[in-house]
Amino acid sequence: SIALRQITDGDLSARATVYTKDEFESLARDLNQMTDRLENNIKALEENIRRQEEFMGSVAHELKTPLTTIIGYADLLRGQTLTEEEHQEAANYIFSEGKRLERLSFKLLDLIMARKNDFEIIPVYPNRILQEVLSLMEQRFQQQKITVQYQSDSGICLLEPDLFRSLLINLLDNACKAMDRPGKIKIQLRTDQNRTCYLQIHDGRGMAEEELERIQIPFYRVDKSRSRAQGGVGLGLALCNEIVLLHHGTLCFTSELGKGTSVFVTLQGGNS
Repeated sequence: SIALRQITDGDLSARATVYTKDEFESLARDLNQMTDRLENNIKALEENIRRQEEFMGSVAHELKTPLTTIIGYADLLRGQTLTEEEHQEAANYIFSEGKRLERLSFKLLDLIMARKNDFEIIPVYPNRILQEVLSLMEQRFQQQKITVQYQSDSGICLLEPDLFRSLLINLLDNACKAMDRPGKIKIQLRTDQNRTCYLQIHDGRGMAEEELERIQIPFYRVDKSRSRAQGGVGLGLALCNEIVLLHHGTLCFTSELGKGTSVFVTLQGGNS
């Protein structure tokens, strides 16, 4: 009864200790199990709230930086007589920061849509979607002197095709940003009889172990100046992780500095 009063008062660390080998011991054991589950659920909720607060703080910070730049240069344009070169520079800054805000808004929208969970898993050929994405990004690969080597089989998987396409684009975009020029990206895609999809993407640069532990944190960038210069907003891997979870899959990385980073994705064919 003492433990029950403590739990009622909010002390979820309290546990009943009854060794009577009757229904009271069974009741105490059930109470302890219920309290364990309740305590774990509350801790999970608290952790989720903490992550959401950190995420919203990061969003606010990411919005503040380009907005400050846009307002500052717009005020400069309207308040002073500038040379043609200064005028063009101010306009370029406003345009580039505006585009960064646009990219951020699209990434946030993708995350929101992925979390809505109102999509349909259907049989698709993942190799066809991979070929579409590679064709879409071909010009970028050429401009950045990146060659792509890929192997894929022709099996069927149970996927949401738009989300899978977004997963590929974000992983390849991340690989491009991480690479020295010229460089090579290697892709392997295979399926099995259970309609599970296995994807591996390897780039040729690599990162330190401490960076590897942080790359899936929203808005984290290994090389901040490099990522910003290439249009990164630090949400690509967060979105990838959401897509993988929605497919009951796994996403993991291995890396060796100077030799390359590999991402391994398993999408469980819609099976939990």
